[in-house]
Amino acid sequence: MQITPCKKKLKGKRKTAEAAKQPAVVPPPPPPTSVDPAEKLPENDILGFLANGYVLLENVGNDETNKNIIELNNAAMLREGVGEGVRNHTPIGNNCIAEAPELRAVIETKKVKTALRSILGDKYILHPHVIGMNNDPGSKCQTVHKDSFFGFEGHRHHTPWWVMAMYYPQDTPIEMAATSIIPGSQYYASEGGFDSRHLEGSDLTRAQQDWSTAETQMTCKAGTLLIVHYDLFHRGMNNTSSTRRWMFKYEFLRVEIASPYTTLSWNPSYTKDAHKSVICEYIVSWLNGAAPSTAREFTTAKSEMQKCVLSEHTRVSLVYEIALSKGSSSADHVGRQFLSGMLASGVPELVRTARHGFAALLYTGMKRGYDVGNVIEELVKTLRASEKIPQIASAVAIAFADVGDWSALTDEKLLVQVTDALTSVFVRNEDIFTPNLVTLPEIFPSDAKVETGIVETSKGSRTVTTNGVVLQSLLAPKGTSLKYQTRTVGGKSIGYHVAGVVNMNSAVRTGCCNVKAGCLAALCVIGSSTTVDVVVKSVFGVLSNTLQRGVHDVPNINGDMKRTQQGEILMEATVGAARLLNAHPIGSQQSEVLALLSQFVGKVASQDPSKNFPRRPGAGGHPGADQGLRYSMGLAITALLAHPQQEYIHEAYATLYKLRRLPPESGRGFDRAALLRKRCHLTTAQHAF
Repeated sequence: MQITPCKKKLKGKRKTAEAAKQPAVVPPPPPPTSVDPAEKLPENDILGFLANGYVLLENVGNDETNKNIIELNNAAMLREGVGEGVRNHTPIGNNCIAEAPELRAVIETKKVKTALRSILGDKYILHPHVIGMNNDPGSKCQTVHKDSFFGFEGHRHHTPWWVMAMYYPQDTPIEMAATSIIPGSQYYASEGGFDSRHLEGSDLTRAQQDWSTAETQMTCKAGTLLIVHYDLFHRGMNNTSSTRRWMFKYEFLRVEIASPYTTLSWNPSYTKDAHKSVICEYIVSWLNGAAPSTAREFTTAKSEMQKCVLSEHTRVSLVYEIALSKGSSSADHVGRQFLSGMLASGVPELVRTARHGFAALLYTGMKRGYDVGNVIEELVKTLRASEKIPQIASAVAIAFADVGDWSALTDEKLLVQVTDALTSVFVRNEDIFTPNLVTLPEIFPSDAKVETGIVETSKGSRTVTTNGVVLQSLLAPKGTSLKYQTRTVGGKSIGYHVAGVVNMNSAVRTGCCNVKAGCLAALCVIGSSTTVDVVVKSVFGVLSNTLQRGVHDVPNINGDMKRTQQGEILMEATVGAARLLNAHPIGSQQSEVLALLSQFVGKVASQDPSKNFPRRPGAGGHPGADQGLRYSMGLAITALLAHPQQEYIHEAYATLYKLRRLPPESGRGFDRAALLRKRCHLTTAQHAF
């Protein structure tokens, strides 16, 4: 379809009465294909994914499928009164699959299912956020970025828990805005920029040099699916052609901890970056469900470790070297002590890195049969002591979650100690805290130039800049006085605040989600990977209470901008339910969770979409006035559909039918296909994202 750029954008204006009509009834997609459990990506493809952060699948969709997808989405744009010359307006938003069922057929192909199960394990799920990205002629380049979590502060992973897939129904050469990626950038953040997920200017140039990589445009043929690690830096490019380019974005999440691989072997030749190689070596062992193959002596002197602190590239490599080294769980291991110092420092960049290191250290220690009791006790103590300091408390919680497989830890006392601490912090509800962070000088180079001062915020901001150094601090109200320090070596500076009163609900989580959601994520991961009965029952109890509260609060959450934290917790709860119910499907507590999920679906389905304010691609900052209820409802439906006790999804279906939230052609009797292609009533042209 050739489209000529239009100077006037017709956003929100309906062209004719005909355009305002509801979309025509569309046929259901073909049934999904089955995949042999033994099938998986070849070793070179999965290792390439770990090294570079992407895998490219060609010939996924045929010419007819691609034609239908393009025509149906162009028609939807016209129906909603969106003219030519716009970009990512997506008036149909998350209702792409309802408009074009072929978009589901694409991801049900054998080739795609094999790739996804290879990366995410067998029981991966599709996130409800499926959206079309139109890129019209005359567009401009985006800033290089990692995708956000729909306005939430979702936590970032190194191990594969979450991927994004981009489908191209057209030939996409450079002039048609082929997506640009930075291979291998998924393990790093932007430090020194205006936040941790954008790169531009000299920061972009420096990052590519540090990471031994180069920005690459992914030209492709029609029918190609590009699967990327969710945290890969990328951007949309400018369209210099005369044709609208479509790209459709999917997101998939891991449910089962287990991977189809057991004998992967890392080969350093897959990356030119020696610092990245040790990260991949660990992730290979994580996918294999086994201990890392080698246990090297850790011989790095403290002075050498101090040199790594100011560069994320060397700092991340260092924490994995520590985690994989012999005896890393020992309290007197010099690397382990240094890792503890990074976590306790409160410096956002160092805390973020320490989180990855402790997750790898715990996993490695458990799989090697080390005594990890002292590590767990240290982290539990830190979590309880730091529960009012979000960047430290959330880092500990997510470190517990990122371990993934806790099955090797059979010490019931230690497991209870972890889950009790997570539960204790999760159930607290304190908004105001006063951080009094203590920087441990020994983690910085001895010749670092230290500057201390007081800066007052001019407005609520994720960062405060003083003397040219960005303090990646907490989101502070206007007029907050923050005591800060900067440390500089060789022209590289790290800034951080030392003390100040800040509101917890607004805190920047330095790459981690809020503390409560982080604790809930960790509880559900631990509960789904252990068979210790007292722990499983405890986690199901926390989840039931959370869902019960959620069902009650839905009407208050919808339309209230101040309830983002509750929406974030509910999204974690519904993902956690999918994981727990998959691992432990039968029991009285399970039935209670299933009933609550069904009630939750009905309560969200009854909400008025008119309360919503606009939330569009690139808006950032908030998940829309429904606080992500649309996503939590979709994830709840997914969990119910996957469970063998189908009476609960039948109950949810009946409620949706009664509320007229199903396709017009749907009958009273349960219709799985109709449920999968239903429209999200909270997604409107004004609130599409």
